[in-house]
Amino acid sequence: MVSTQRIRGLATFCLARSCIFAGLAIAMTMAGLSAWPVLAFQCGAVAASTLAAIFFVQGLRAGRRDLSYSEVWLLLQRDRPLLDEAARDRVRAVLRDLNLRCAVWTGWVAMMFWAIAVLLSIAMPLPGAPAAVPA
Repeated sequence: MVSTQRIRGLATFCLARSCIFAGLAIAMTMAGLSAWPVLAFQCGAVAASTLAAIFFVQGLRAGRRDLSYSEVWLLLQRDRPLLDEAARDRVRAVLRDLNLRCAVWTGWVAMMFWAIAVLLSIAMPLPGAPAAVPA
């Protein structure tokens, strides 16, 4: 019988790796647009919002998903082949919990990016826009 701690550890490893790669892609996109800070944070906010939505949908679908192709299940099968249905249910519950937790954290990052983009767009006028004339 596979412990829930082992399942949670493997699922956290797999999900953290996917979060790191997605975060790296978002950071590199923002770094490429660093000449236009408002646009960089807007792109980062859109990408982080999309990532949060993906994690949310994955969390909702975890209970009905076929686990035979998931990375967590393949790592568990390597240790102990032919796991029972109770192990499948525990894997689904852990994946649901972790995906929804990642969706919440990624959503907070997206909201932070949106707030920074709004503040920068207020503080930095558009190129070519006339300067405000004091009254």
